[in-house]
Amino acid sequence: LLVTSVWMSQHVQCALAEVKAFFFYTPQDLSLGQFLLESCFSLDLKHPHGDRRSVLDITQIFYHNTGSLAVTVVKLDQALSPKGQEHADRPILMWSYCHKCERVVTPLVPMSNDTWKLSFGKFLEISFYNKSACSRNTDCRHCIQPEHIHFFGWGNLAARIEHAEISLYD
Repeated sequence: LLVTSVWMSQHVQCALAEVKAFFFYTPQDLSLGQFLLESCFSLDLKHPHGDRRSVLDITQIFYHNTGSLAVTVVKLDQALSPKGQEHADRPILMWSYCHKCERVVTPLVPMSNDTWKLSFGKFLEISFYNKSACSRNTDCRHCIQPEHIHFFGWGNLAARIEHAEISLYD
């Protein structure tokens, strides 16, 4: 999968765009869980191009074909914990918000080991190409990629991953 990665801060590009090739499940790739911990939930991580801004000040956007996937990290007022697991090791938690329903449509659930190990490149590919998959939630039947915002939470941080269609110009 070939994507263009751009770092944005306050709607201004703050680094040169990079073209990245993902070869799934190779040493060049990383897992979805690794990406989230290393690129989203590490407040010690600074902008990779020498800038002093933290991950809370930057939006990383991946572009491919006619879509974009924006990854924004926000600090929550309190740490997340799923029901019944208030004192468990800090798992990455997942949930979705539907634009059309205007509400959270999935429960707060811990990330499974299989999801943790999913190739990040494969996650991007699914996000860009699987536009017909719809929610199995009885209250929301909207398509997952175009209409849902996906959230991954760890402690008091949440990574917001939002898909958008883009127009290509010649």
